[in-house]
Amino acid sequence: NYPVDIPVVYPLLFNVFPENLSPLLEDRNKPYAEGDCSQQDLDGLTEDEEWIESNAMHSINGFLFCNNPTIESKVGVKVRFYIFGFGSEESMHSPVFHNQLVQSQVRQGDSESGVQIFPYNAESMDVLMISRGRSSFECAVADHLMAGMKGRFVVR
Repeated sequence: NYPVDIPVVYPLLFNVFPENLSPLLEDRNKPYAEGDCSQQDLDGLTEDEEWIESNAMHSINGFLFCNNPTIESKVGVKVRFYIFGFGSEESMHSPVFHNQLVQSQVRQGDSESGVQIFPYNAESMDVLMISRGRSSFECAVADHLMAGMKGRFVVR
């Protein structure tokens, strides 16, 4: 059911995409095999822990480092965000919205800055836009935030 008292709704998927599992991985690496790296070197990378981690894309709706299409709202408007989490044990997230008033649907009446999302779980958050300007939302898990799991919104 669409909430009648909330005019704006956005879905947000918090996920760590393992690009090493892509069927296009071999094609993506071919240009490097023609340069300084041999195909054997590239094949060895698939077992290297640092390389595997470097290809884990920590994103919100597939975007990293605030390059998402900007979410816009107005002061005084309540926005509902449907927060989704997928993936493995690495996909435990704690979405946080800065400079706004956040309410979780699970804990009715509690104001808080964020919620916790586990893999294959969803929650809705109502955010009352109280502060004008550019702001951000992010996953508060330290390595997710450092890897780019951050988005932006504008309140006019």
